[in-house]
Amino acid sequence: MYRGRPVYLNAAVLARRTASDKGGPWACAEHPTDRTYGPGLCPRTEELVARSVIVPIGVGYRERDCDDVASAVRKVACRLLR
Repeated sequence: MYRGRPVYLNAAVLARRTASDKGGPWACAEHPTDRTYGPGLCPRTEELVARSVIVPIGVGYRERDCDDVASAVRKVACRLLR
């Protein structure tokens, strides 16, 4: 997910911007395709992503830090899912 959206709705994918000058995967001679991406491609995925939360856990977190994050998520979920 990118900013709460599926990867195929990432601005770079929608604009067909690539990291290489070959234009792949859209204009790559080795793998030609007419595939387009946009909203509605995977509606169930988009629905799930819209209701999802990303909780980053830092590499420097100790076990207690992770426990605190999990506790906070549980607390909020319990309040929201009443």
